Amino acid sequence: SSESSPERLAEMSHLLREIRKLPEGYGQPLLLYAAGGITYDEIARQLNLPLATVKVRIHRASLWL
Repeated sequence: SSESSPERLAEMSHLLREIRKLPEGYGQPLLLYAAGGITYDEIARQLNLPLATVKVRIHRASLWL
């Protein structure tokens, strides 16, 4: 399938390496949102953070990538 093509896997591997370089507290919300398909509200609950903080961190993290 196209989702497991070598190019797609290399792209995902690169993205994960870049996410690990983000400042602490920014990578996890972005991963949960982008890869996990979890809502902002659920991420806020899971990470025990205010909803506004989750939104800002995901936005900033996406800009840094």
